[in-house]
Amino acid sequence: MRTQVSCAMAVLLMFAAVAPAAMIGYGPGIGSGLDSSGSRLNVDELFTTLPAGRYQVTQFAVNAGSTSGNVTPFLSRLTGADTYQTLWVGPAFTPTGTGAQADAYSAGGQYIRLWTATAVYAGFVQSNAVVRYTDDQVVAPGNTDHDSSFTTPTGAGQTVGGFSNANLPRNYGFGITVAPVVNGGDQIYMERFGGSGANNLSGKAPDVRPGQETWVAGSAIKQDGSKSTGGTNSAWLPFVPQAGTVYSLSLDVNPDISTSSDWFAVGFSQGNATGSFHDGGNNAAAWILNRMDDASASAFQTFMGPVTASGASHNPDPDKVGWINLEVLLDTRAANWTVTWLADGDVLRGPVAYGTNPTINYVGFAGYGNTTGMFDNFVLQTVPEPMTLTLLTLTGAALGGYVRRRRS
Repeated sequence: MRTQVSCAMAVLLMFAAVAPAAMIGYGPGIGSGLDSSGSRLNVDELFTTLPAGRYQVTQFAVNAGSTSGNVTPFLSRLTGADTYQTLWVGPAFTPTGTGAQADAYSAGGQYIRLWTATAVYAGFVQSNAVVRYTDDQVVAPGNTDHDSSFTTPTGAGQTVGGFSNANLPRNYGFGITVAPVVNGGDQIYMERFGGSGANNLSGKAPDVRPGQETWVAGSAIKQDGSKSTGGTNSAWLPFVPQAGTVYSLSLDVNPDISTSSDWFAVGFSQGNATGSFHDGGNNAAAWILNRMDDASASAFQTFMGPVTASGASHNPDPDKVGWINLEVLLDTRAANWTVTWLADGDVLRGPVAYGTNPTINYVGFAGYGNTTGMFDNFVLQTVPEPMTLTLLTLTGAALGGYVRRRRS
């Protein structure tokens, strides 16, 4: 069965339509002037609207007028008048000569994820006068938001604003090239929990991520996947589902405290409070929990949400103990989304359709109440064009099999 699914994915890959790469900014072909010495931050008001999707940042190119400083590129979106939020911040680049220079990024190194069609703006910080400019407006209005007193952005999600010279009639010779990532089963997030049990998961970058996202998590959840102390703790990553897609969310769990109020869970949510999971304003949706006591009629519970709306209890295998894989399939292809829940590859429930689709801003997991134990193999990925529930199940099981590793 794994071979059949892999072949189907290969066919989809062969016929996937790949959009061309796009350079954001005017590129290194313009400019002759140089700023006076000192640091500057610039955002070019020329933007490129990109469809929702995952993009690899492939290159940063500049028209260098000096080699005495470095340049840090970034991509951003407009959030207000002359105010931006960073989507990506690249590594600093030091030109080795003057004229057109480029810093090419290796495959798999630099990504952004756009959840909706977004006008993307290119910018840079230079530690000294490096990038050439022209005051001849290339395209009206030909403006740049320019700042000589600023805080250098270091990652995605940071605000850039308060420009000392907003709408400066000037264009800089630089550009950032992005290319869409198109494949048959885009892995959005993966966390293998390969870190230390002495370090909190919060602030860590997942092993696979679409951009520069990091975990927001309660202090009891550690980088080795352990939860060794009581109290509800959850962990979240940003995610907004797009229409026309099937998502597979899975997590291996091994809880070791057995009461009705203590469990491990995985699912989607509106909020990202780390001291709660389904409630406390998080309004969890499309989620599943597992209790250690597998003899209970409620060893598994599945919920449409928000919170515990449209719940059901399950116990398909009362003798099952130890590691269990929980999976949620969220299908947004129809106007009313559907959810299917699985445990160790077996369907517990679904597909069930929403009357009103939930608001989803995050994806994550939790150890609720006093439950302790281990998590492993957190994966969020798209499923390529499944035509039936059988293919959905086979695809999820096959893809999960490649990354799953049980801890003894």
